[in-house]
Amino acid sequence: MDNKKKFIFDKETTAYIKGVAIVMMVVHHFFAFPESQLKEDMYISLLRIGGVPAELLLGRLCKLCVCIFAFISGYGLFFALAKREPADRLRYCLKKAAGLVLMYWMALILFVAPVFLFFGKLSLGMFIRNLLLYDYSMIYSGWYVLFYIEMLGFVFIYSFLKIKNGLLDAALIFGLSLILNSLVPEVPLAHYFLPFMIGYVFSKYALYERFERIVKNEAPRYAVSFLLLGVLVGVRLLLGDVILRTPTVSFIAPVLCYDLAVVVRFIAGWGPIKMLLAYLSKYCTWYWFLHVVFHSGIYPVQAVGYLPRVSVLVVIWVFAVLMPAAVLLDYLYKKILNSRR
Repeated sequence: MDNKKKFIFDKETTAYIKGVAIVMMVVHHFFAFPESQLKEDMYISLLRIGGVPAELLLGRLCKLCVCIFAFISGYGLFFALAKREPADRLRYCLKKAAGLVLMYWMALILFVAPVFLFFGKLSLGMFIRNLLLYDYSMIYSGWYVLFYIEMLGFVFIYSFLKIKNGLLDAALIFGLSLILNSLVPEVPLAHYFLPFMIGYVFSKYALYERFERIVKNEAPRYAVSFLLLGVLVGVRLLLGDVILRTPTVSFIAPVLCYDLAVVVRFIAGWGPIKMLLAYLSKYCTWYWFLHVVFHSGIYPVQAVGYLPRVSVLVVIWVFAVLMPAAVLLDYLYKKILNSRR
């Protein structure tokens, strides 16, 4: 990637950010929940801060991974629908929803269910409930599938409103977010609706490009964005996940994604890092569905996930050990798609 070219939050950049986000997700799930570790001392911490493993603190911070995916999904969805006619928009949304459900089913049927069958407990009722997205006891990250389908449906309808005023757009989506967080605060839709729609609005009004036109010099631009990110993360740590019925990640997401774009543009200039980010972004959805098997309540399986013991090596190991499954599932998925054309 050319570090000298003018910043554009383009497809390549967002793909690399997804690669970073999936690593954050693994760190979050493996270290932020000591209660999900079936035995004590499953891993060796490299550093303790105030008597607390640094991995635990980093894992909690990496919870921001989902707001990254939500924001980027909303950002890209505007472009995808804006260039399509109404009938084609519906086909696009149905295709995206069907594609994600198919990936989820393949991960469940071909990988997770056999693990439960041979190493844990699996009933027909449990399997069917998970298959129908009524239960997430087998792939607990599967809730995002339903959330994404709901957002596809909402944005499809919202795209017909032809709103051209940014303040009106902001008022509507913040109002809807407040209603959701008042009526159903416990569901993922309420928590991640706003980051998703803020991504949509940032894309619609080219807010990143406007920011760069206002602050033309890179040094103060990056200083402002990173300082703002630090302030927002600090506010979240002090005040919690929700302020006045508004998820704090909603404000963090656009700044965090911008700063990640700056970072990945810089590090992707080195070939091996670029290849790694490209690989992670290509298979991130598979890793999203597969890595949770290590926290399915089955100790022999979890022990495999923490096998290297040293925290940094655990993260690398998880991606390495799941690589054959991710690559194979992606190959089969593309074969299925090609056979239907």
